[in-house]
Amino acid sequence: MHGQSVSVGRYYDRAGSLFLRFGRGGESGSIHRPVWAPGVRHLRDAVTFVNRQLLMCMQEVQAADVLDLGCGVGGTIAYLRARQNARYTGITLSRAQADEANRRLRLTDRPDDADSKILQGDFAAMDSLEAPAGTYDFLYAVESMVHLASVDTFFASAARYGRSDSTLIVIDDFQKRFPFEGSVRYRRFQTYTWGWRVPSVVSFDELVLAAGRHGYSLEEFRDWTAYVSAHGIRDYLLRGFVPVLRLGSRYSEWCRSMVGGDALKRLLREEVVGYGFFRFSLTR
Repeated sequence: MHGQSVSVGRYYDRAGSLFLRFGRGGESGSIHRPVWAPGVRHLRDAVTFVNRQLLMCMQEVQAADVLDLGCGVGGTIAYLRARQNARYTGITLSRAQADEANRRLRLTDRPDDADSKILQGDFAAMDSLEAPAGTYDFLYAVESMVHLASVDTFFASAARYGRSDSTLIVIDDFQKRFPFEGSVRYRRFQTYTWGWRVPSVVSFDELVLAAGRHGYSLEEFRDWTAYVSAHGIRDYLLRGFVPVLRLGSRYSEWCRSMVGGDALKRLLREEVVGYGFFRFSLTR
C-alpha cells in the first residue's frame, strides 16, 4: 500500500473503536454521519438514512454482486444483507475494522450468507479484492472516496471491478466554494482535510469529469448538505474543547479527527463543503 493508504489505515486502526463508542451509530456499526432529511425525526432513522437509500437503489437494479468500497466495520453490509439477498464484499484499509466486521458477520451468519466477506486491503491495488475484473453489478462508497490520493484513482478502481452497466453510488463530501488562500475559511478547509486525512475533496465538476474519464456517467445527484450541517449541543461543546484537542492531536488520532470534524461542521454551514449523493452508471 502507498503512503496515503497506510496513513488512513493507521488512522482507523487507532481511532475506529472510539468512533464506535462515542459516535451516534450505536450497535448498528454505522460510523458515517446522521442525515436529517425531511421526515427524519429520530436519531436511529438519521443514522440509517444512507443505508435505506442504498437499499432502494439495490432493489431498483436487482443487484446480485455488491461491493462496499471502504466498508468500515461492516455496518452497512449488515443492514443491507438482512433485507436484500445478494453476494456482499466489503474492503477496508484497517485491519482492526476488518476483524470487527468479520466478527459481526459471524454473529449473524445464515446459510445463504456464505458468500459475504470482509477483506483488509487497498481497493486501489490490483490484487486486494481477490476477484476478477468486472465482478460486481452494484458498488458503493460512503465517505471513503475522499480518503484516496486522487478521485481518478478511485474511479479507475471502481471501473476495474464493475460490470458493464453496473451502478456506482458515491456519498461523500465535495467542495462547493473556493475560499481565498490565506483566508479563515481556507485555513479551516486545510484543518478539515488534515484532521480527517481526506486529500480528495474536489468540486462537483472535478468529480464528475474524473468519473467520465473512467467510463462513468452521472445519472442522479442529490445535495444533502443542509441535512448534515445543523449544529447540536454536542457540536457546541466540542467547539469549546478544540484548543485542548488541537494540543492532543500530536499524540491522538481521535483528537486530530475531532479538530477536523469541528472545522467540517463550520464549512458545511458556510457551504464551502457540500455533502452529496452521486449515482453513476458504467457506460463502457
